[in-house]
Amino acid sequence: MAIWCFWRARKERARILGGVIALLMAAIAILPLLGQALLVVSLLVVLIIVEVVAYPKAMEMGAKDITKQAKGGDVSAPLSVRDFRTMAAWVKLASRWGVRNAIILFVLPIGLIIGCLSFIMGKSLAEIVFSTVTLTMINASLYYPLLKISLSNLSTKQRA
Repeated sequence: MAIWCFWRARKERARILGGVIALLMAAIAILPLLGQALLVVSLLVVLIIVEVVAYPKAMEMGAKDITKQAKGGDVSAPLSVRDFRTMAAWVKLASRWGVRNAIILFVLPIGLIIGCLSFIMGKSLAEIVFSTVTLTMINASLYYPLLKISLSNLSTKQRA
């Protein structure tokens, strides 16, 4: 997914920062499995700096993108497998169950994959917990505001 984000960012030229963030997150996910703790901490610091600098622009662009993806279908329509190709499924889930519950469902598989990979690699329990919690919290903190803004944009446009 990180490579796809970076390729799309390079192609569209407007999303380069998003691609850099995706690559940093992928590196942060992989390096603990290779035992590179110091590099992980360094990249986390770089990621935090990049996120703080890019946050307003990234939220604006991401919310527009998710709103555009979800616009094609009705938020109140039944959920289908095709919806999961885009963020439309998560917007529908957020409209039904709330943004917090949709985000929990969104990051749960990510956390399970990270935890299982860490376990398979034979990492200690502390490393497994640290990498799983850190990376799922980063994902949740990125997607929660996007989903919330997109849902409010769609509900405002549907009322008008």
